[in-house]
Amino acid sequence: MLEASKIAFARIREKTPLITSLVVFSIVVSIARGLAFGAALGRLIPVFLFCAVFFIYQVIKARRTLNGKARLSRKQLFSRFYLAIFTLFIFYFAFSILLEINGKGEESFGMLLPIFLFCVVLCSIALYRELSDLPDDFEGGM
Repeated sequence: MLEASKIAFARIREKTPLITSLVVFSIVVSIARGLAFGAALGRLIPVFLFCAVFFIYQVIKARRTLNGKARLSRKQLFSRFYLAIFTLFIFYFAFSILLEINGKGEESFGMLLPIFLFCVVLCSIALYRELSDLPDDFEGGM
């Protein structure tokens, strides 16, 4: 686990310029739009969430390679992607309906939609990264 974490930290260190530019851009745009500094820092939550998901993704990927397991095929990657999207979809509707029933969320479907879409984008980025790591063998099938 420690070795996998070291590999994940090395991968995050490679993305440090991107993360830093996202943080600075987010703060500058928020302050330029007239938000208080505390509210501008609140806009960084998606960036930090992205970093946490990226780190966990890299740890899982490193543990898989350190344990000597074979890489996933395209078919396995797409089936896991579809399963993750379906699970997110179910949780989105279940949580939205639960909020509507309890009366604590007016228009909870609309309020939770950006979070749902953000999670879908994170899953898509992970799928893209995994597919880009695979060799291009379109002749061999899936």
